[in-house]
Amino acid sequence: MTLPEIHTQIRVQFEAVAAQTLDNFLPQEIDLYLNRAIREFIDQFRPLLLQPQESGQSREASENLRTLLNKGTYEGPDFSSETSLEGGWSVPINDLTPTYEYFVTGRLSTDQDVYNVETTTPRDLYRHLETRHNIPHFRDAKLVERGSDFLLALPDPDETPESLEITYLGEFDRVDIKLVIEYTVSNGSGNNAASIDIEGVSYDIPWNGDPGSTIDSFISSHKSDISSRHSIVVEDIGNTIRLTTFNQNITEPSFKFSSSGTSLSKDVTTSRPEIPLPTTTHQELVNLTVNLMKQDLPQAQSNRQASQAEQQ
Repeated sequence: MTLPEIHTQIRVQFEAVAAQTLDNFLPQEIDLYLNRAIREFIDQFRPLLLQPQESGQSREASENLRTLLNKGTYEGPDFSSETSLEGGWSVPINDLTPTYEYFVTGRLSTDQDVYNVETTTPRDLYRHLETRHNIPHFRDAKLVERGSDFLLALPDPDETPESLEITYLGEFDRVDIKLVIEYTVSNGSGNNAASIDIEGVSYDIPWNGDPGSTIDSFISSHKSDISSRHSIVVEDIGNTIRLTTFNQNITEPSFKFSSSGTSLSKDVTTSRPEIPLPTTTHQELVNLTVNLMKQDLPQAQSNRQASQAEQQ
């Protein structure tokens, strides 16, 4: 489902249980709940990706989060020797694109061997580094996050890392129902009026001598009508008409224009992102979003408070 379709489905499902309160939720607020639902969904399945052996649950987690799984590669020049840590190396986390969130697995190549990489705790990492009285023996390279770097402990401190490939969960793009369309007005002949068409309704833009006056005239004539009919905010930003809407029923193809007499050009400056998870998860995201919205209804909060009072 697209984001507008998700919004519509949330509204339909929510109306079935709390129709009288749906109007209390603005489209922007639904986005907040939907983003919370996406975060909870990711956090629910993320630990299953780290299971050492595949299971039905880990396989489902991989399928549900596959669109957020990314590969990051570091080469020799990316590695910095941590002189204070015998056998320790570091690579920068912030160089990864998309933005890094969680490590899943990795493979390290050195000048002598190839190792699987497993994560550990900062405290445990130091136990895998060589000291005067401790020469640790372990099979896999150890990795830990510290600040803006990954720290690595190699099984053999005499080896030099050459490449590191990791699979990681990237940060998801937050959804936003906001749609912004801009029309730039340039010089025209004034013989015929151009027009902006919204949902099949045409709004004329007669040339008025210069772009600024033309836009002023257009806004004076049509701003209120466009707002009441389409739930669109109309703004004058220099030689450009900006149209902003949070209405999920209006999409980018709803905006058209004809350029005759007054020259127009159209630009989508803010578009609605795709849902960051596979389509197979979308209905579950709808269900989770509706549940989160229901929990914040005044009657739900009153019931929780009453239940807590009874328990005390």
